[in-house]
Amino acid sequence: MKLKLNLKTKTILSAIGLVAGIALVVCGYMLSKREGFVEILSSVMIFFGLVLAAGCIRFLYNAIFWAEKLRQEEIDEKDERNQLIRGKAAYIILWVSLGVQGSLGAILMGLDGYGKIANILMGASLLEAVCFIVAVAIIEKKM
Repeated sequence: MKLKLNLKTKTILSAIGLVAGIALVVCGYMLSKREGFVEILSSVMIFFGLVLAAGCIRFLYNAIFWAEKLRQEEIDEKDERNQLIRGKAAYIILWVSLGVQGSLGAILMGLDGYGKIANILMGASLLEAVCFIVAVAIIEKKM
């Protein structure tokens, strides 16, 4: 089942996402004054809040000022050649990011006091690889 959303629904969802992103940033900032794991969690919340808010702001800006451009992007998104290019780029980016995370985690494991951060990086690398493998299996099953 493929979910089709019209422009109005996407705009409403983007506005909700913008509010959620701002809320994440505010909550992350409020938690940043504490120490320990909560401090790391606050950084993650601020990062994801900013990414979510930035994506929503971009979509809302395009929906308001460049509606025709947005329709053209939707057409380009469905083009098979562009899908193949994006798939190859995502594959390359995945393995580069896994290599960077893994090597950074290995370096941090050798340093004193950075064991928790190294474990988080290594766990993120494994989670990313597992998610990629599951996504590929699901996509291949549908095709």
